[in-house]
Amino acid sequence: MAGILNSEDELLVATMRHRLAVVAAAVGAPGSDGVSSRAVGAALDGAELVMRGELLRGNGARLPALMPSFVFLVTLPLVDRDRALELSRRTARLVEGALGGERDSV
Repeated sequence: MAGILNSEDELLVATMRHRLAVVAAAVGAPGSDGVSSRAVGAALDGAELVMRGELLRGNGARLPALMPSFVFLVTLPLVDRDRALELSRRTARLVEGALGGERDSV
């Protein structure tokens, strides 16, 4: 799917993927096993595909609402389910706070 999006959308996808990787690195234990690293990589790849699909369909405004799910997916291989869910909910609150009233109009 690379090369189909315009440069602005490519930058957005790359930035979001990088930030998700930073979140995963922040919660991952130093020296996490290879299985966890591969699972996080697969979750990042999946999140990227969803982002690209939404942008291709003209649904870029939907990406902030998907961030909590992406955070859950990339942290789940590294922490227990309850912690991943907590991080996802925290992300939802941050997104909601960042969007403020805009969310109602989307």
